[in-house]
Amino acid sequence: LEMTLNGNALLLPNSYITATKQLKAQTVTSYTLVLSDVNARITMSNASTNTVIIPTNAAVAFPVGTEIRILQIGAGATSIDADVGVTLNGVSCGVGSMSAPGQYTDIIKVDTNAWWAVGDIGTIT
Repeated sequence: LEMTLNGNALLLPNSYITATKQLKAQTVTSYTLVLSDVNARITMSNASTNTVIIPTNAAVAFPVGTEIRILQIGAGATSIDADVGVTLNGVSCGVGSMSAPGQYTDIIKVDTNAWWAVGDIGTIT
């Protein structure tokens, strides 16, 4: 039997098994990511504007390659903000926002204090 490890998928001949993603529901207006959020899906459900904060590597040492999906499911716009010392690429001025329920953004850690945001994310106005 020959197997290859490829990211989160264990590839087997003619099939594959994918690791289940944990769903973490948040109803707060400010949420700072924690280590147990690695490769999770964070849902933000609040009628008011709300923010997900990416902490520094010194505060939370996410492994490089960590991917976290953030979904806005409430009426309030969800912003993604990088803590001081963290670079969030793919947005203007280090902060991006989703403005409608059903939008999502993946953030991917690419270096010690550097992340990329991809998906439904715009500039904070």
